[in-house]
Amino acid sequence: MFLIDLDSCIGTKNAKENFAKMDEAFGATRFVKDDELSKALFVTYKEKISKIAVKGDPNSDYDRAIQIANEFETLQRANGAKVLTGKQQSDWSDFKQNLLSESIAHDEIRTKVVRGTEVNEYSVAQKDILQKTFYNAIVPDLSGQRNKTLATESGFEYDQRLNQFLAANPSASVLEKKLYAKELSTLLIDKYKDADIAKITTFDLQKNKFNIVREKQEIATLIQEYNTDPTQDNKLKTLAKLNGYKDKNGNPDVNGFLKEYQKVIQSRQKE
Repeated sequence: MFLIDLDSCIGTKNAKENFAKMDEAFGATRFVKDDELSKALFVTYKEKISKIAVKGDPNSDYDRAIQIANEFETLQRANGAKVLTGKQQSDWSDFKQNLLSESIAHDEIRTKVVRGTEVNEYSVAQKDILQKTFYNAIVPDLSGQRNKTLATESGFEYDQRLNQFLAANPSASVLEKKLYAKELSTLLIDKYKDADIAKITTFDLQKNKFNIVREKQEIATLIQEYNTDPTQDNKLKTLAKLNGYKDKNGNPDVNGFLKEYQKVIQSRQKE
């Protein structure tokens, strides 16, 4: 009965706290030894995870599976003793490592399915161009940690934005998808080529990651430069297009972007 009740709380909110309460309520520490409980729950957690993490299955939820795996690692009995011990601890480490590897492989399979082979190959090449613009281990000027960070961050943003575009435009042609991938790579090269641009805006405008005062000053400088000559290159144009502010001809709508962005700045100042 005790183990059956435990199974029902796995992966639920406050699972760890509820487990300890049940352990105490049943007085399980008196009749269920630590190693016996560790073995039993090892099997139970593994089965629970295996049902929701099947590589290649579109219904798999590896994020949740990893959360449940982490939950088991931190589970404690009512007396404070750690549940996962002994040989089970070593075996669980191997199981979780395999789970993490499967998660990466699963994401790659899912990405290829969503993008299509031709679009995926092209987009991977564009991402490679983007990241190599900032980091190359054998080129002295591009081999530092700062450059590596720029390559990593720009690559992450590239994947996120491309996946959002593909999800929002499932009927787009292969050509349209490839053109977007190329334009996205070009825009992100422009955004990240000046390291300070990362202090102006993040991928999610709502995130309060950087110093607001400095951010406002940098935006003000860019606005002044843009107003002086709107035809010249300006980071505001890049940011506007990256965040979806374009007119019907695909030109950046700087004023539309600024109108919304300044609202975000004001709301973040109040936090």
